This record gives sequence, structure tokens and C-alpha cells, in this order.
Amino acid sequence: MEWLVLLFVMGFLVYVVSKKRSSIHNDQANGRDEFPVFQPVTQLASSQELSPSGWRDLRAPRLFFAKATNRGVFDLGYADYWDAKLGDSGTVVLRRFIAEGLIEPAPIETVIDKRFTIDQLKPHLKSRGLKVGGKKPEMVARIMAADPVWAQEQTKGLELYRRTSEGQRLADEIYDSISAKQGEMEARLTMLIHDGRHEEAHRAWAEWDAEQVFPRDAWLGVDNRKIDPSHFIQMAQSL
Repeated sequence: MEWLVLLFVMGFLVYVVSKKRSSIHNDQANGRDEFPVFQPVTQLASSQELSPSGWRDLRAPRLFFAKATNRGVFDLGYADYWDAKLGDSGTVVLRRFIAEGLIEPAPIETVIDKRFTIDQLKPHLKSRGLKVGGKKPEMVARIMAADPVWAQEQTKGLELYRRTSEGQRLADEIYDSISAKQGEMEARLTMLIHDGRHEEAHRAWAEWDAEQVFPRDAWLGVDNRKIDPSHFIQMAQSL
């Protein structure tokens, strides 16, 4: 019985997390959820009012720093998608990360890798008489070695950044915080469902979800604290 309850809780949370991740990124696979405990997003001060590291205590900027990357790379063009949640320009927030030494310009090979697909690289390799096959990093290295001027030209005006070692340490710290909070919620839901307190379990989950930067169904204008919990309860009672 207990393993069925845990399976239900884990499955439900995985569904929530996967929906949330897909609304934030199109490629991350961090497998982590986000944080409850910090200030509500509506209380986020503007960049002018924050102390240099004040963003580290705010939920939205922390999530932004930990997850708003595409294969580990921050793209200024994508950053502004977060403006509404950050209460400031995503670009301005990224500039703050740079000033704090948490992110740095990505190397040219990373930018080339991001800009071109394998199929797009092949004609450039072929036109230079280079081997076309191989893994993508090998293809990028091959064309950069053969034509560094071309590589420089292709990356002009593109601002992509990656975490520094200190930035990665902070991201890992944030991930650990996320994981711990998710574990606490899983344990609480497991206990409540095991004890037959299904309505309380739904209420606890809905309150937790509402605290997130990207609540599960907020994009539909749905507040899960106000919906009929009967479907959740029915699934829980079937265990």
C-alpha cells in the first residue's frame, strides 16, 4: 500500500514538474522542481532597489539563474521572456549576474554549436573540403580550425553566456534547495494520503503549487486552490 501511495505522489509531482519545465524551457532536463519559501514574486523590487546580491533571496531570480538556460547557455534574446516574473528586464538581471562574476561569455565553439544544427553545418564543411560526418562538437571544431575568420563572423552580435565555476556552485546550491523542498512535499503528501486525509493532501499540494513562480495551470487562469478536488481525491482513494 505504502509503495502505491508513494508512486501516486511521485507520478503526480513528476507530471506537475514536467508541465512547469516545458513552460519555462524547451530543452532542460534538470529534473528539479522549484522553491517555495522566498518572497512572493509580486514583492520583487526593481533592479535599482536591490542590493548587489539581493536577488539571491527572491524566488523568481533564483529560478531564472538556475534554469533559464539552453544546454547551459544564457541567451539575452530569451531572457526577456522572464520580464513579467522578474519584475524587471531579463537582460538587466543577466547583466547583474555578469557583474557578480556568476556568468561569462560563452566560447565561440559554444555559440557556433548553438547557432547551427548538424544539417546546417554540413554544407559549410563540404564547401571547404572537410569531413562531413562525426559528432556535432567534432564538426564545430573541424570548421573552426579550418576557417576561424568565418567562425568569428558567425558569432558577431550574439551574446551568449555560461556559468562561471562560482555560478555553477550557486546553481548547485539552488538545485539542492529545490530538491529538499520537493522531498518535504512528497513526504507530506505520502503521509496525508496514507492516512486517508485526501482533501487535506490536495489542499497542501494546491497551496504549494500556488507559491511557485510558474504554478501548474496559471497560464489557463486556473488557481488550483479554488478548483474541485474530487478528481485528486478519487485517484488517491483508488490506491
